[in-house]
Amino acid sequence: MTLERLAAILGSTCAELLEEHVPEPSSEALVMQTWLAGLSAKDAAFAKRMLKSFCEHLAR
Repeated sequence: MTLERLAAILGSTCAELLEEHVPEPSSEALVMQTWLAGLSAKDAAFAKRMLKSFCEHLAR
């Protein structure tokens, strides 16, 4: 089956089938991105490790 045939079957175009859709970040991700933006790379990495650790602890 060719891409053109698949597009026709799906009522789409080849371009639409090949488009990459990047999901929008969640509001929580945007908030955390804002918090991390003012930190050095080292401090941002530390903050991310701590958040991961806290989440793992709370999930128990």
